[in-house]
Amino acid sequence: MKRPCALVVALALTAATQARAQTDPVVAQALFDEAKLLIKKGDWAAACPKLAESERLDPGVGTLLNLGECYDHIGKTARAWATFREAEAVAVQQGQQARAQYAKGRALLLESSLVRVTIEVPEAARVPGLRVTRDREVVNEPLWGSAVPVDPGEHVIEARAPGYKTFSARIVAARDPIVVRLDPLEAEPPAPTPPPPVEVPPPLPPPEPVLVAKPVERVGTVGTPVDGGPMRTSGYVLGAVGLAGVGLGSLFGVFAIDKDNASRAAGCSSTTCPTQGGVDLTHQAITFATAANVTFLVSTVLLVTGVAFVIVAPRSAPARAAQALLRPWSFP
Repeated sequence: MKRPCALVVALALTAATQARAQTDPVVAQALFDEAKLLIKKGDWAAACPKLAESERLDPGVGTLLNLGECYDHIGKTARAWATFREAEAVAVQQGQQARAQYAKGRALLLESSLVRVTIEVPEAARVPGLRVTRDREVVNEPLWGSAVPVDPGEHVIEARAPGYKTFSARIVAARDPIVVRLDPLEAEPPAPTPPPPVEVPPPLPPPEPVLVAKPVERVGTVGTPVDGGPMRTSGYVLGAVGLAGVGLGSLFGVFAIDKDNASRAAGCSSTTCPTQGGVDLTHQAITFATAANVTFLVSTVLLVTGVAFVIVAPRSAPARAAQALLRPWSFP
């Protein structure tokens, strides 16, 4: 049992030595005087922090002895025991035997009432990056398995490691020793992988309207012969353009079928494509198909209009000459 106690005292002395890198005797004395006044009033809880800061700024055996008494009065027996042990060590170094004996006696009186907590970390729980804490203070590996004195009251033991869930145990220290055994940490579940986004080709813009000529009315002068030659000629021209459009639409259709077959060969379906080349082929197939549909529609209208012109064109009129007026007629 003496070995863990000695280890705790050594760690406390090391921490105290590191904290004394900066001294200020004037402020330390002022804090010490304020603490003594608070102790006379019975306010030990307010006096302890002032004594601790005074000891940090200007270390001294007297300050340590008063701080140990303060901790003991507010129930922090473990801190009081460690402070008296530190005061004993400093007094021995400075040749103050009377104070060293007093500090040793006070530490022995407290040692029998100390509450000790042992944190056991089995090999199965020692994963890479393991960090064990007690009340958010790191418990280093040399203290694992050692019965360490703690102040009475509630304490929280935690263990953390990258990629594992946090282990947490809440204990209440009273008088009996407490052993906290860490269970093997449970691994965190891997984060779900989001599905790849599905690329949908943007909608094609609507086709531009096509303007064609539509006969609206004929006006003429009485007694002037009317010849249907211009209308018939227009009908032939429109019919020829319509036939040419049918051929062009067929060519666009062949291109669309060819691109669609190529995209399906690349593994594309009606909704997804695994490669950018397949996406490009799908876009080209849609473009050619749209051009074929529009060309067929316009060509059909032109062909029908041309045939109608040829059929209805007058050959002659006895009493009224006619002049064809053409107005724009748009197809979507």
